[in-house]
Amino acid sequence: MQMINNYLNSLESYLPDQLKKDVREEFEASIYDQFEERQEELNRDLTEIEQEELLVKIGHPMQVAARYLPNQKLIGESYFPAYKKALEIAIMIIFSVKILLALPAIISDGHIITSAIVMFASFFETALWVFANVTLVFYLMERFGFDVKYLYSFSAKDLRGSSPKLSLSRVETVFELLFLVLALAWWNNMLSSTLTGSFDAEFINVSLNSEWQAVFWSVNLVLGLDAANCLHKIALGSSSRLTLITGIILNIASVAILFQISQFSKFVVVADSKLTDFDWAKIEPFININVNIILAVILAINLWDLFSSAKKMRHFKGNY
Repeated sequence: MQMINNYLNSLESYLPDQLKKDVREEFEASIYDQFEERQEELNRDLTEIEQEELLVKIGHPMQVAARYLPNQKLIGESYFPAYKKALEIAIMIIFSVKILLALPAIISDGHIITSAIVMFASFFETALWVFANVTLVFYLMERFGFDVKYLYSFSAKDLRGSSPKLSLSRVETVFELLFLVLALAWWNNMLSSTLTGSFDAEFINVSLNSEWQAVFWSVNLVLGLDAANCLHKIALGSSSRLTLITGIILNIASVAILFQISQFSKFVVVADSKLTDFDWAKIEPFININVNIILAVILAINLWDLFSSAKKMRHFKGNY
């Protein structure tokens, strides 16, 4: 049958010369056996459509040929666990370095959102480069027969019991980290900047009250440690007892800072003294209300995080 002959010719095209004859003969016999068996069941010759259906069921010639070829996996099963771990570590190192190097530029530039987008676009470009190179290294290690035992060498007596962990979404945690980095950049930029506004055709410069300086380093410390905790969770791929306790401590510290901010005598001051006719008393309550709303939202987020972390801590009850 011409259809069978075409199928076998295609199969041969995907095979090396030393395998073509044997594989063709094997599959030719198998295909004709299946055709004859089907014809006996139907008690008639197969139609062209039925012949095609049987050949499709056998599989594409390229897939069939792959069963007889070596090296059909880029990274073999014995190497894959070590490859996956190496890839995770390499990407996390690059991610951390990128953030640490880019943060001063984001703060000094002032265009926080634009700078952050550029930074993360650069990160993904670098991550692809890391992925390609780590994959190439492990591919060459496997092809040149690097002894896999060196990848998994360990001493049983040095093993320590690991703490239980809760799974998490790395994607969500990366976005949480992005938010923290932007918040850190915005916070450092905000204290040194002045807002220019127009009221009744007059321009005024508004800046934060000097009392904000009292929480400058404490906010930086909390946001920085929270970002580091996120990096730890991303590296682990899960939440551990340590990351949860760290998160709870940082949430409590955030609540304390918010309380301190709420006690400020005023949140902003007018830097331009030329505005003698401007009635600042009319706009000050409006700004105070908005700042208090923002503080209340941040407080609610922290309290929700505390509640969620407390629930998750039950997972570790009885494991220590």
